[in-house]
Amino acid sequence: VPKYRGKPQAQKLMYMYCMTFYETRDYFTSNYQMEPMINCIILDDEPLAIKIIENFVKKTDFLNCIATFSNANDALPTLKKEKVDLMFLDINMPFIDGISFLKNLENPPKTIITSAHSEYALDGYDLNVVDYLMKPIPFERFDLAVSKAYKLITIQRNEKSLDLDFVFV
Repeated sequence: VPKYRGKPQAQKLMYMYCMTFYETRDYFTSNYQMEPMINCIILDDEPLAIKIIENFVKKTDFLNCIATFSNANDALPTLKKEKVDLMFLDINMPFIDGISFLKNLENPPKTIITSAHSEYALDGYDLNVVDYLMKPIPFERFDLAVSKAYKLITIQRNEKSLDLDFVFV
């Protein structure tokens, strides 16, 4: 707090002004809510596609990539154990295709399909995917899709936090 030389009342006012400023600043910086992180996984059989999506995720503040997989079977344990909010899913993969994999999940996370084939887009929307990104994926289109997912996941989290048991008397 800066010192002010003068009348005691002026010193007190200056002190109160400075303290109000610092207390307000501290209040807002300590109570500032950061964007909630969204945990995501990437499923794609192409290593280059995984790298590109990983780089896009790193550029997005609210995304956290917890794992990448080259086939859907390897992703099952992570989906069961970890809290996965968002899944980037390719369609043409070994062992099981992305559409069949998504159909077989009990509680699938929000999903963004990443594919080079447009003929599966309708199947994806029947499964309530967030978005369908065509490869090669431009960052602007990726950003639009994850922003949509962010809004949906945030709304879903807020609804869950409001699910309280009330008894009205």
